[in-house]
Amino acid sequence: MLIANSRFADTFHHFWETKFIVGFEDFNINQSLHHWINDGLMSVFFFVVGLELKREIIAGELRNPRNAILPIVAAVCGMIFPALIYTFLNPTGEANHGWGVPMATDIAFALGGLR
Repeated sequence: MLIANSRFADTFHHFWETKFIVGFEDFNINQSLHHWINDGLMSVFFFVVGLELKREIIAGELRNPRNAILPIVAAVCGMIFPALIYTFLNPTGEANHGWGVPMATDIAFALGGLR
């Protein structure tokens, strides 16, 4: 945040927009570093989180439904409450026709808490 709000902000922005190419001559993926991190690395991250959750449900502490009820309720509430807050803050007008998108940014922290 310090760099993005300093006199180096333009350089910082242009660095993340640098194109990074992976592939062969006719078959390649040509995207910015920003795109690679947002789409590529985050896909790997959520894949690993999914594997960890699967392991916990199959062989870990969450295989017992009694232990799994709290994380399940928390996940459902984590989807419902942002949508309700969005609806409450946008009762009329053009924004009312939109969707409040719940975003799980603390998955790693939640898994640590479950552990």
